[in-house]
Amino acid sequence: MEFESITHAIHYAKGSQIEIVVVHGDVLDITKFKHAHPGGEESINKYLFQDVSEMYDTVKSHKTKSAIRELVKFKIGSIKKDSNNKIIKDDIQEHDIPYTVDLQKGTCWQVFFNMNLKQYLAFVHDPKHMIDPPEAIIFDTPFLEFFTKTSWYMIPIIWVPFVLYLIHMAYVYDMLTIPQIIYSFFIGLIIWSLMEYFLHRFVFHIDENLPNNKIAIFLHYTLHGIHHAFPMDEHRLVFPPILATILIKLFYMLFRLLFDEFGAGFFAGTITGYICYDLTHYFLHHITPSSKYFKFLKKYHIMHHYKDPELGFGVSQHFWDWVFDTMILSEDTSEDKKI
Repeated sequence: MEFESITHAIHYAKGSQIEIVVVHGDVLDITKFKHAHPGGEESINKYLFQDVSEMYDTVKSHKTKSAIRELVKFKIGSIKKDSNNKIIKDDIQEHDIPYTVDLQKGTCWQVFFNMNLKQYLAFVHDPKHMIDPPEAIIFDTPFLEFFTKTSWYMIPIIWVPFVLYLIHMAYVYDMLTIPQIIYSFFIGLIIWSLMEYFLHRFVFHIDENLPNNKIAIFLHYTLHGIHHAFPMDEHRLVFPPILATILIKLFYMLFRLLFDEFGAGFFAGTITGYICYDLTHYFLHHITPSSKYFKFLKKYHIMHHYKDPELGFGVSQHFWDWVFDTMILSEDTSEDKKI
């Protein structure tokens, strides 16, 4: 993978929950290796997320074959170089546009009253990892703030019974046969996969086409901007059930209008797809997957946040990115092979 700058590599590493150092333009993932480092873990901790090239060259043991072999083994990418063949430390990106936000106070009204469109996009495309305070503050009023937070387990608790109710409706009231319900359910899953892609691409990431209007910016921030501004905030990741209830009611009416007696069966599959999407999204941010496919999905989604938010719109799958040519390219693959 080729990083635009050292700053870009650091953003990527923190989003991927790995620890890195940079040696002569090579980005090394030392998350696991540091525990076995001959000099001890503490000898590395003070250099994390830094360019350690000069220090590295002063240590005689770093010139051995084994040390050189380790460099290759832990390399995950390299830093771009400028016209003078020097690695780029800080690239000029959208998030370099100056904006002012006090993270100790509610961000929602600050976005509404203090930001134009360029400042807003700079704010949300600059991922922030909160330490003090440990999570984003959306409203200063505790009552309103409470309704902005959702734990991941609320998604299956609330929506799985609703899926069962829809299947019951399809069988008892719409009198579908079991095979018809099964077919309808899987068609609903496919419908969700398309909805996931198009909503993420054309609604959540309207970005440059977003009107420079306070209300439009405010709505975009509450809908998806919060997640990009604070990608590791676990309570602002899954969709709040109160807002989802309104949207799901509207979509259910639409499904009934379009698909008649198959509406409940289709919608059961669609809501199941939504549940899988929300849970997958949460766990891609907050766990380290063991399976090869979910490791790929995690890396793919992290690149959406830290490399290019205008690509990689699939979260629970990436099929429609492939169909509509919005795949995120991985520079660490040979030639132009896509992830």
